[in-house]
Order: sequence, then C-alpha cells, then structure tokens
Amino acid sequence: MFTFKAFPAIVPLAGRSARRLGPKQALGEINRKRIIQPRFHIKDMASTVELSSAANQTEQLNVRFDQPHLLSALCALNADAYDLADFGIVAMGLDHVVTAYNLWESRLSGLSPANVIGRHFFTEIAPCTNNYMVSLRYEAAELDEMVNYVFSYRLRPVKVRLRLLKSAEQGRQFLVVEREDRP
Repeated sequence: MFTFKAFPAIVPLAGRSARRLGPKQALGEINRKRIIQPRFHIKDMASTVELSSAANQTEQLNVRFDQPHLLSALCALNADAYDLADFGIVAMGLDHVVTAYNLWESRLSGLSPANVIGRHFFTEIAPCTNNYMVSLRYEAAELDEMVNYVFSYRLRPVKVRLRLLKSAEQGRQFLVVEREDRP
C-alpha cells in the first residue's frame, strides 16, 4: 500500500538556483513545460507481514465491529492482523499512546501508521476526540461503549460509529471506527 503526501514543487531554473513553488505556481510551471521534481512523495506502508497467517487469525476469530467480546478478540490478534479488518482499529496503551494503527483507519484519516504509532492519540493525532464524548470515557477501568460521532480534524466531516474498548487488567485499550455511510 502506498500513501501520497503532497509537498511544494522545487523548480530548477536555467542558470539560476532552484525555487519553491506553491500548487498554483507549480501547475503554471508544468504548463510552461519546465522540469520539476515529482510533487508526491511515495511512502511504502507495507511491512513484511505473513498475510496468510494473519488472514487465518481473522477468519478464525470472525472479527466484526459489533460482535460481543470484541476486546478479547482484538487482544488475541497480533497488530499485523488488524490490517485485514474492514473497520478502523487504533490500539493504545493505558497512557493513550498509539501502539497499532490499521490500514483501514489510515485510509480514512490520511495518516500513515508510521506517523501515528508512538504518539498520544487524543492530543497529537485526533484532538477532535479529546472531549467528554470520547477521551474522558477512557478514565473508567473497564469500557465497552458505542458512540455515534463525527470526525472533523484534518478532513471533511465524516460520520462514524466508535466503539470504545478498554481493559485495565490487560493494559490495553482500543478505539474502533466504522463509517456510517458504508456501502
């Protein structure tokens, strides 16, 4: 899987030093047939994962967004198997630092797992969830609640259903995301 991250084009001018251009200027440079560097940086998000074993784990556990005992099912999976789920999974420690971020959630948010893992979810990644409806519910020792929500940070508003899962005993918590307007 690849992600594309836009950055300003740098145009080498004949006999002069290169200069940075904004998106409109870069388009003008393309129209004038000047040479520019690619406007997208390709970042490989695929890790060396044995997908067949991960697929077997997902099939055996039959992981669904609304299934009972989803917390224990997610704790039994390894982080690579999360990528095979058809909903977003954000795994966190009790300190709200992200330990796993699956590809479905990455596509929804536009953030690569490499940029998210190891960062505080509610303050650095999704500050739109740092409120009483989401983050403050994680103060309970045990949690399994569904919440209708609208993500609005860094993207157009997206209606989702959140499932907030926490087990203090296992030292893990999850924010599971399903789009409401799924086909």
